[in-house]
Amino acid sequence: MLDLVKETSVLDICKFNDMTDYDMDVVPGVIWDDLNTFNSEHQDGALQIEKIENKCIKLTLPSSTEEGNSDLVVKVKFFKVNTEEGQAPRTRVRFVRKRGDLDKWYSMFKDMKDAIMDDVLLAPKQADLE
Repeated sequence: MLDLVKETSVLDICKFNDMTDYDMDVVPGVIWDDLNTFNSEHQDGALQIEKIENKCIKLTLPSSTEEGNSDLVVKVKFFKVNTEEGQAPRTRVRFVRKRGDLDKWYSMFKDMKDAIMDDVLLAPKQADLE
């Protein structure tokens, strides 16, 4: 799973989103396990979770036929954060909704954080995030 962590710092050119960008001090495999746990315990296996080699983890929640909306697609991306000497290395995890209902995504993400990821996702240490 470490192949998912990007060494390049796209963090310097992309805007920080305080709702979906977090630091973590665990390996991406922990996020993978947490997503699978959330899927089985809270989504009844409805989420399709796949690892896209050397890129990201892709979550797909198929839309129900009565909604008529497109599937909810979210990519989970990992970036290496440059830390000061003496600090533990951190990884920035970014949850990017690519397609689907925004309200549905934020509601599901809140449930995900509250249920299983509360102790894994950390507030970013950079004070100059804008």
